Amino acid sequence: MILLSMKCKRSWRETELDLEDELAIEVTLRLAIQEAGPEFIAEFISKLAFDNYKAKKMLDEAEEYIYELEDVVNSLPRNMHNP
Repeated sequence: MILLSMKCKRSWRETELDLEDELAIEVTLRLAIQEAGPEFIAEFISKLAFDNYKAKKMLDEAEEYIYELEDVVNSLPRNMHNP
């Protein structure tokens, strides 16, 4: 299981990967590294790290927005039409 965030009381960014998915990711990365060649490994890793950083930042912002919306919805008055 991969946990993408542990700072919130509950995380919606939790996922489980099947062994087949893990293998597919590993094979893809190995092929990409093999194709890149030793002279481009550092650049390849740098690009992966940068893309990972951007994805994490987008997820952090989405999570913050979701919790803000949840707070707004929870603060709405309850009535017969909005139980």
